[in-house]
Amino acid sequence: MRRGGTRGGENTTATWTARWHRHIEWQRQLLVNLAAGKTPPRAPRFLVLRPGDKLTVCDASGMHDLRGQCYRGTPPSRRRPLDGEHWDAFMTSGNAKLMRPLPGLGNVALSLVSAAITAVVSRRVLLLENFSAPSQSFGSPMRDLILESNGWAPHMAEAAQLGGMTDSWAAHDDQSAFADLCRANLRSWPPSRVWRIWSNQYFAPLLLLNPHHALHVEAMAELLGGGSEESSSGGGVGERSLWTPAIRSMWVPRPELLAELSGFATRHRLDVAPFVAMHVRMPLKAKQMENVARCARERLAANNASTLFLATLFGANRRMLKQSLSESGLALVWFGRTLEAQAESKAGSDAALADMWLMGRAREVMVNAGSTFGYVAQGLSGGRATRYGGTHTSSQFVGDVGPNDCRDVGTTEASFHLLPQATRASTACRAGEREARRRSSALYASSTVKH
Repeated sequence: MRRGGTRGGENTTATWTARWHRHIEWQRQLLVNLAAGKTPPRAPRFLVLRPGDKLTVCDASGMHDLRGQCYRGTPPSRRRPLDGEHWDAFMTSGNAKLMRPLPGLGNVALSLVSAAITAVVSRRVLLLENFSAPSQSFGSPMRDLILESNGWAPHMAEAAQLGGMTDSWAAHDDQSAFADLCRANLRSWPPSRVWRIWSNQYFAPLLLLNPHHALHVEAMAELLGGGSEESSSGGGVGERSLWTPAIRSMWVPRPELLAELSGFATRHRLDVAPFVAMHVRMPLKAKQMENVARCARERLAANNASTLFLATLFGANRRMLKQSLSESGLALVWFGRTLEAQAESKAGSDAALADMWLMGRAREVMVNAGSTFGYVAQGLSGGRATRYGGTHTSSQFVGDVGPNDCRDVGTTEASFHLLPQATRASTACRAGEREARRRSSALYASSTVKH
């Protein structure tokens, strides 16, 4: 740990768990004081995360199945956003049939962890916007961050009125915030008291390129431990990770769901015997399933395990893989019913969170390259992750991937797909990357792994 790590009375060399706990307690006490009419010594500033991108709109009647219901919209051409008008309202103005969607839980997790790290280093109150319905699947601290229901809304509105608001995008379709995240002192920029960020990306690695915050963010990483001797040869054990402690600190099911998941784990002995977990993103054909089952058998044997937990939306995947593994005397288990589609609903968020949480209890997880769901599962697990099969994501973002892949990911850190674009487009990001490489930043190196 570096010495002299204090600024303004705050220890800037503390690991994530300690800093996040202090930050959340500071937020809670601040809200209590404001509600009691007490004036804080410094007017509170806010970082509001709106998970999502800039331009996607959806048919509001089709949210039970997002496939084919959403598309890239066009901002109204006859006017600019009014002063104080929310971008989502601007994008859907004049068409009551349209709505602005949330991304899947994996993308929400990527942007939420990034925003939380940013809020900690910038000393801003972190709030999560337009996440009220999915938040019902979660316990604290997620429930405490929801803007629409946690008591912060009038204080944020007052701050915006008196101290201004800045909107930024760190998304796949608008990357304009990347340069500022690489160069600005976020304790003073933006000067507005309310900073709203739209994002569906893991932009946290940009803070490792920021000369004002890189060392503080790097100090937050925590040493991972546990797991099998075999799995320690890959990512996980012995690695210093920021993604794993951060996602574990936030991705907590509500108590009732947590009790149900714990009961499921006990019934299937997942709490006492080693098991491997697999996420299958798409419906598989017979030949694809052969490759998937082969890799699953290899990883079960490597972990001295006989049970595979499967997370998938599709019942056919369950049936085919169960038959294939049973021929080898191996067990396949799953939680709940399949939804067959990605939907914006409580049932959808419950099912996704349940699968992520149960995968996170596994000794090893098996994921598809480029899967944000997989990033969350491997982060919660903190152990080895094996990349198998093909991918829906361009090799530009995840590297070369073949249908017969069955190999170690090599890191627990989530992948920031747009990091190369950021360093190409921004002088500040390029300078920060040179400095990160000069100081041999292990956390930054882990964050650059394409997977």
